[in-house]
Parts: sequence; C-alpha cells; structure tokens
Amino acid sequence: MESVDRNTLAVIRRPGRRVGSWLIEALVVLLLASLAVGAGWQWDAANNKKSGFPEAHDYGPGPRPVGGYGEVSAPVLQARQPWRGDLGRAVRYIPADEPSTGPNVISVHPIDRSTWAGVVLAANGRCYAMLVTSTQQGLGSTYYARFPAGTPCKGALASKATVRSTAFPS
Repeated sequence: MESVDRNTLAVIRRPGRRVGSWLIEALVVLLLASLAVGAGWQWDAANNKKSGFPEAHDYGPGPRPVGGYGEVSAPVLQARQPWRGDLGRAVRYIPADEPSTGPNVISVHPIDRSTWAGVVLAANGRCYAMLVTSTQQGLGSTYYARFPAGTPCKGALASKATVRSTAFPS
C-alpha cells in the first residue's frame, strides 16, 4: 500500500464547515438583529413617553397647497391619506368643532390660506396643538402648544394667539 503523509490526510478528511457551525452563526445573527430591533422600539417608546406629544401630528397637512391651507380640511385629509392604515398608522381627521378623543384623532382647523392648525388628545390626557404657517414662496414656521389636562381638545381652540411656542412641547 502506498504511503500518504499526514498533511494530505488532514486535507482529505476536512470537508469544510460542519452543519452545526453555520447554524450557530445564523442563530447569533438572528439574535443580534432582534436585539437591535427591540432596542429601537424601546428607544422610540421612551422618546414618545418623554414628551407625550402625539405621533399623529406627524401626519399633518404637508406642504402648502396651491390654493392655501384653507383647503386642507378634515375630509380632504381623510380622503388623501387612506394608506396610513396599511402602515399601522391609522389617523382619523375630524372638524375643528369636534374634540379629539385620542392620540390618533386630529381635530383639524384650517384657519386661512396661510395657516393651518390641528389638536390631538394625547395618551397622557393633555391636548397638544400644532400650528403651521406658510407664505406663497414656501417660507413658514411651525408652532406648538400644550393645553392643560381636561381642556376640550377641539381644533377651534388652536389659533395664532394660543399656539405660539417654537419649542417642541415637553
């Protein structure tokens, strides 16, 4: 019988990675991914609890339309954004004379061509307002207010006189 040196046998016997090693690597990757996602959710939840400012305000009127903010009423917003429910961010828009009943219900107040406001009753029981102004040239500002707990959270409450802070509410 021919002689084969030990190094050659070592190469012949080593078929590559064993099934167990790639399985362990896959499990480690899945664990790290789930930890990263979980940390992101925790950070987001902590961030939202810190201010209480309702996420629904992120779904306001958008850029000023050609006809002005006076056109951005509750029915217009509701018709324009039905896809948000598909993203798990269902927001309901109601007229300024109706009170917001929760964090996903915006009472809309289109004040005039250059000014729009919305108020939302947050999970902490406080009413938060956001007022957006914009000129024909697209220049504008966003203002905020936090009203005391128990305030009827109606869009009509929000005006240039009542929503004046440039600081994000705490």
